[in-house]
Amino acid sequence: MFTVVAAMFSVSLRDFESLLDDQDPYPYYAILLYPPLNGLNSRLHEYVTSHWAYLNAMTGSNCLLVAVESRGQPIEKFSPEDVYAIARQLGVAVDRLPCLVFITEPHERDEVLVCALRDLFADGTAASDEELTQLFQGLQSIMDRCAQSRSLDRFACLKRTFERAYVLPSQGKKAMLTVTTVAGTITQILQPITAILSLVPH
Repeated sequence: MFTVVAAMFSVSLRDFESLLDDQDPYPYYAILLYPPLNGLNSRLHEYVTSHWAYLNAMTGSNCLLVAVESRGQPIEKFSPEDVYAIARQLGVAVDRLPCLVFITEPHERDEVLVCALRDLFADGTAASDEELTQLFQGLQSIMDRCAQSRSLDRFACLKRTFERAYVLPSQGKKAMLTVTTVAGTITQILQPITAILSLVPH
């Protein structure tokens, strides 16, 4: 059984499913998806693996960040097809990768918010650590504001705030969110995702 031992921790998708078996403690969940390819995908892999502790501390208790690679199962163990299959299960078109998938109320909601990261970084190899840090800080500040909002619909608050807020002001680029409907609730679609993960060699 997976238990909460800190305000925030980075987990694999398997751990995410276990966590949601009997609780829903976070206002927001963010799943970072990128295939094991070059360009921006490679830069995200490098940044995430070298800044894991920082991302843990930054997200606090308002968001649980989930990555495909974690717990001894690095992205190199996956094929692009594996990641694309996971994306499809989450309702994400493969041309939206790399992306962040935002989830609220995973036991009830059948919609996710998708932020394609290529919209913010035309040349992924040029994305500096500073720019990626600015991105994650901007995204988290939006979730922090919405988590403290009086709005009962955290999903609508996140979408509305994204439409107003620039997360890369130094480049004048805005993160755009699209709403995607999945085939069932998030907790229901995690079962086929876990089946995909079971086929990946350890």
